[in-house]
Amino acid sequence: MSDQQATSCWAMWRDYALYAPIGLATMVVEDLPQVAETTKVRVTNRLTVARIVGQYAVRTAGAYLTSRLDELAAERLAEDAAAAAGDAHGLEDDDVERTIPDETAAEAAVAMSESTAADAEPSIVESTPEGVEGTPLQVDDPAVTDVEQLALADYDSLAASQIVARLEALPGDELEAIRVYESTHRQRRTVIGKVQQLQSADG
Repeated sequence: MSDQQATSCWAMWRDYALYAPIGLATMVVEDLPQVAETTKVRVTNRLTVARIVGQYAVRTAGAYLTSRLDELAAERLAEDAAAAAGDAHGLEDDDVERTIPDETAAEAAVAMSESTAADAEPSIVESTPEGVEGTPLQVDDPAVTDVEQLALADYDSLAASQIVARLEALPGDELEAIRVYESTHRQRRTVIGKVQQLQSADG
């Protein structure tokens, strides 16, 4: 290589090494505002797109959540209504179940009351009572069937204790009439026994 060529090569590398960085820096300084503006626009555009996408996502999610909450609320109301209907039906069944034992208990109470009243009253004596003179007493005998002829007024409405308390004041024929009437009607042993006791004492 000749000296002239070497000198030219050195000058070229010197220009590259010295002037290229200076030129590049000058270009950067000149183009920097434009580059910054372009970068700003790009960033702004991307942020705008991201904001739009976020708003859309929020609206979509909100609409979905609202719809889902409405569905859950409707299901809850339906379940509550079904439960209330079931409770009402159960209460009606309980009322029916309670009514049946109550009616049974009432019938049992009435039966017990009747049984108690029957126990308190004397059993029907199948033997034929005798009249005053020892002859069989007939049911159609006026002395038996006509309660108005008895000495005690409202005889059929009197309790056995009330009749027994008044027997001692009656004469023998009236006691016998009461005994005959009582023997063929209500047949209360208390009354009949008291009459027989008084008749034995008089005899």
